[in-house]
Amino acid sequence: MQPIETDYTPEFRRNRKRMTVAVIAVAIAVSAIFVGTGMESSGTVNVMWLQVNLSYQSGSNYFGPSVFYIQENVHTISSGSDHSFSVRLVNMGNSVHEITGINAETPGFSLISASPDIPVQVQPGHAVTIYFTVKVPNGDFAGNLAVGLTAS
Repeated sequence: MQPIETDYTPEFRRNRKRMTVAVIAVAIAVSAIFVGTGMESSGTVNVMWLQVNLSYQSGSNYFGPSVFYIQENVHTISSGSDHSFSVRLVNMGNSVHEITGINAETPGFSLISASPDIPVQVQPGHAVTIYFTVKVPNGDFAGNLAVGLTAS
């Protein structure tokens, strides 16, 4: 039996080997970039409802019920990223009340910032919208984000 002969020149074979090595090197480099920047994470976070837990230090219900929900399941959030939410509160009482604290109560979420600065006073009959940013969990999550607000 005789060896198979091809019309490929030695130069063609060298170039084919070089191209193969170059393609493998690029694939390794791109993979390293994804791993190095954390882009390999495919986790998603779906906050279905924002659960607002109001803790009244004096009186009750001047900002509404102790627990209420705001529907949020309109988009998917990348795991480990920062995301902003808002809560609008109306002072239904007869005197000035304030929001004195805010925190993320769902494990895996952490509060980064809130605006306006807490504490914030709300005049009777007036409203305040509190904007806050949380870091969402690293990994998959689907459920409610419970946020605690302290009012006095």
